Amino acid sequence: MSFREQLPATLPSRRSALAFPAAVHPSDMPSPPGDRLRQLLAVLRRRWLAFAIVFVTVVTGILIYTLRQTPQYIATATLLVNSRI
Repeated sequence: MSFREQLPATLPSRRSALAFPAAVHPSDMPSPPGDRLRQLLAVLRRRWLAFAIVFVTVVTGILIYTLRQTPQYIATATLLVNSRI
């Protein structure tokens, strides 16, 4: 009895498996170039309020942190104007 004869009848041969691939899920297919951007914009449209709240919170936190820092240096300047014209 050969090795091929020992295999169950339900298994496809190697050649038929390559010739007829399994069904491909649509998410496995490569998407068109502009499709990814369209999906991102759709998410932004649906969740704009959450993004706005996070944005305002982060900017406010950075502003408060920056304004509470002690200055590292103080700049001074002297301007001399010659009035002999």
